[in-house]
Formats: sequence, structure tokens, C-alpha cells
Amino acid sequence: MRFISLVRYHLQPPVDIELDLTLELTSAYETVDGKEVPVAYSHFRFDFEDDKNTILLYLWEIQLEKRVQGKGLGRFIMQIMELLAIKNKMPCILLTVFLINTGAMAFYKKLNYVIDETSPSKDINYVLSAQGYDFEMLSKSFRR
Repeated sequence: MRFISLVRYHLQPPVDIELDLTLELTSAYETVDGKEVPVAYSHFRFDFEDDKNTILLYLWEIQLEKRVQGKGLGRFIMQIMELLAIKNKMPCILLTVFLINTGAMAFYKKLNYVIDETSPSKDINYVLSAQGYDFEMLSKSFRR
């Protein structure tokens, strides 16, 4: 399996940003019978922290075909995400993981993501509610 391209978009630091802005940052392809077939991608958006003055990177989703999982491609895509956040002086990356997705939880823990203070497990109202919660918010801080 050979990955022939990794699409990267050059992005300027966000200034007048809309909250619903979602971009495809990376796509990885392999060549199958002379055609490029997508095997992985990620989507993100810029969002505001609670203080409404700080923009952060919210990872909307990252998906990899099963056949390319465990080969370092997901880690590489996350490194690109982290570089984007750092280069644009964003304090952190925030993402959502369903509790049932134990593989993703383990993946993000290996990359030093932690349960964020905005996660439902940190909110007593969610914890005590009858419906409970089925996801966690994870983050990785770049604050010094």
C-alpha cells in the first residue's frame, strides 16, 4: 500500500471567522488499479472557547479505512492538526468521542488527550441525569 498524496491547505490565522466554518484539512489516498482511492480524512472547524475571545480548533471527525488503521496514518493526521493549532496560536484542540468507541479513546490517550473540563462526565447535571451521557469531550492543551 502506497499513499500517493496528502492534501494540505495553507490557512492563515482566523480573524473574522464564522462558527459554522468546517474545512477538510487532510485526505490520504492510495493507488488502486491506477486510480486514487481515499483511505483517510479529517474535518475540523474553528470555534470559540467559553470566554468567546479565544479561538480553538475543534476536530469534527477523523476517519480511516480499517485496512490503514494502526499504521501511523491517524497519528500523522493528528500531528498536522496539532501543528495547525500551534501555528495559529490556538490554546488547544477539542474533540468528541463516543464512549462505545474504545479504540478511539485509546488512540487519543496515546496522543496525550485528556478529558476536558467541558465534558459531560465533569458536569454534575449530566452525571446525575436519568439519561446520562454517551460521549466525552477530550482536549490537548498547547498553553504554556
